[in-house]
Amino acid sequence: MLRFISSLCLFAALVAFGLYFFWLTPGLPLIDTNSLMVSSPNKWTQVYAADGKTPILSHGKFHFKHVDIDKVSQDFKDALIATEDRRFYQHKGIDLYGVLRATVINITKGSIREGASTLTQQLSRNVFLNNERSLKRKLQEMLIATELEKKLSKDEILELYVNHIYFGEGAYGISAASEIFFNKSPDKLSLEEAALLAGLPQAPTSLNPFYNKERAVRRRNEVLTNLYEVKKLDKDTLNTAIKKPVSLNPNGRLLSAANRAPFFNQMVVMKVRKLLELDEQTFWQSGLKIYTTLNHIAQKKAQQAIQAHYRFKQKSKYPLEASIVSIEPETGKILAYVGGANFARSQFDRVSTALRAPGSLFKVFTYTAAIEKGFKPDRIYLDEPIKAGKWEPKNYDKKFHGYMSMAKAFVKSNNVVAVKTLHEVTPDAVIQVAKRMGVQSQLESNLSLTLGSSSMTLLDVTSAIGTLANKGVRSEPYGIEKIANRYGDVLYEHYRIETEALDQKTVDQMTRMMLGVVRFGTGGAANIGRQVAGKTGTSDEHRDGWFVGFTPDLITGVWMGYDNNTPVYKLSGGGDPALLWKHYMKPYYEGKPKKVFQLKYGDPITSESIHDVDLEKLSPIETHHPLALAGRILPTTDEPDLEEDGTLNGEAEQQPFSFIGPPAPQKSQTPQTEPSSIGPKPPKSLPKPPNPLQQNKVRAKPVKPPTIKPHIGSRPKHRLQPQPPAQQANGGPVPPVPQ
Repeated sequence: MLRFISSLCLFAALVAFGLYFFWLTPGLPLIDTNSLMVSSPNKWTQVYAADGKTPILSHGKFHFKHVDIDKVSQDFKDALIATEDRRFYQHKGIDLYGVLRATVINITKGSIREGASTLTQQLSRNVFLNNERSLKRKLQEMLIATELEKKLSKDEILELYVNHIYFGEGAYGISAASEIFFNKSPDKLSLEEAALLAGLPQAPTSLNPFYNKERAVRRRNEVLTNLYEVKKLDKDTLNTAIKKPVSLNPNGRLLSAANRAPFFNQMVVMKVRKLLELDEQTFWQSGLKIYTTLNHIAQKKAQQAIQAHYRFKQKSKYPLEASIVSIEPETGKILAYVGGANFARSQFDRVSTALRAPGSLFKVFTYTAAIEKGFKPDRIYLDEPIKAGKWEPKNYDKKFHGYMSMAKAFVKSNNVVAVKTLHEVTPDAVIQVAKRMGVQSQLESNLSLTLGSSSMTLLDVTSAIGTLANKGVRSEPYGIEKIANRYGDVLYEHYRIETEALDQKTVDQMTRMMLGVVRFGTGGAANIGRQVAGKTGTSDEHRDGWFVGFTPDLITGVWMGYDNNTPVYKLSGGGDPALLWKHYMKPYYEGKPKKVFQLKYGDPITSESIHDVDLEKLSPIETHHPLALAGRILPTTDEPDLEEDGTLNGEAEQQPFSFIGPPAPQKSQTPQTEPSSIGPKPPKSLPKPPNPLQQNKVRAKPVKPPTIKPHIGSRPKHRLQPQPPAQQANGGPVPPVPQ
């Protein structure tokens, strides 16, 4: 038994020896404590604009400002130890008692609630290792911590720690943090200021007092409570300190860093950290060089446009927000990205995070699907009251405008015709087209889809419409070109992803219709003196205003609204959003040559092509088109040719909508804005109204109707002529003829 136990111990020793020398030590860095007092300029991560030279995010000014430990506030040192490592002066780099305590707590709670890393271990990880979550890295961290404890005194370890810890806002070390946040040296910090700084390393971004003061104060009070628990404060001092407000350095944000595109940089940093699996401090200390797609000139003009345009009438206690994104359609490169009006006030990203109702902007996808299916811009519809269950879609001006072409309905952003078109094409077909174009957001298959009932992000809808700007080719939007480490080795490089989504005929005809929106329709405020194709969008009750427009080489989307989704007084896509788009795009193109769209198919949309429809010039197929009449047939002097199955000239008569009442068409007016009228959630299809052939007592043999689709351009033998009001053969009243 003794021999067996001796052999077992020898075997365990050999295994430990092998693990140490062949598994742990090959990855261990050379520990030079003297070099810790000096900082290398290549150590700090930088983010660059598209030119590869202009830094758009740099924390270079406050890189590593070393300070002796005896020149640091005792309150800060006490607060740090009470919060991060209460047994700092008792352990030898590894706190076995702390490990046991954390293990018991985590097992009891059923999740990781408490860590057991000492200050020495944290220093080892931050300076010599990375943030990899593995057993090997944890064991290496312990080995380095033990080695540091042998070479350095406790005060020397604490000095290294307070000079290497990251506090946010580009502040590495207590000296930089004291200057940025409080405009003081570390020895002048008050108790409350020291406690606030001691709490920041836990989560430097989310606890940043410049942006999240309430959260930072709550964390400060936790640290003050820790001081009370270790008997560094009495009860009265604790209560007094907790009640004191925070007074920050008003110039701190200007001193801390060069952040020329804060919302864009926030998005980039999050993506890189997720891609490389880095925590915040490791990210900034790793010396990465991140090269982006951002055009710093376009970014500056976009930010200036929002600030110059920020003259809104405030009808709410909440600030009105705005966002802009510009994309190069051919490549998908993001050139400008402004996620809100004021990053200091709110860091919520309204370009890629906020889900909002696009309103009539979604009609772009409805009509793209219709054009792809073979519909022509001169296809005739009747704008009239329709109903699906309890849902009655309305136009912006609460009026109905009679007969109009599909082109005019799109240019003027008519809601009723859009719903009719969606019903004919089907919501599922429109969703398929939207997904092909690049829409990532979830879309609900119902008739209100075309009026923007499904929420989308600004980046999502802008990049999807960019497929039209790129001749039907979908290019995925991206902001990061390349990531290199401090030695120049490329860790990541973007490769373009392109997909053929639409044919050229569809693209050309939709582009022509969108050109008409800016020339003759709701997007007139976005006219910048060169070709612009665009679409406005206003969600229900003026909650969101959108304008997305593109030139031959750039697409830009604009959104406006309140974060809490309350209505905005008189907000419409053709108003402030279109103006903001213009105030950004016009300076951007100043001095640049004018480019024109190279369109091969379709006819241009002109003022003549969107004129009022003359009933006397319509063929029977056009005036009797089921989508136009919605269940009514006009009286005529000549009886139209009817087949035995009750269809007109061999065409299958479909009745997709129920007719509410007699039409009240008015002389066409041009609505300059187009809020949706979504109301109750509508069904996927509309009920069929009574057969008008039966209403007019036309006898027809009931047989299965053919599946031939109506064709607008065909010319039947007989032409229908409008007739003054009279009595029908059956004695009933004749429906009035829209003029």
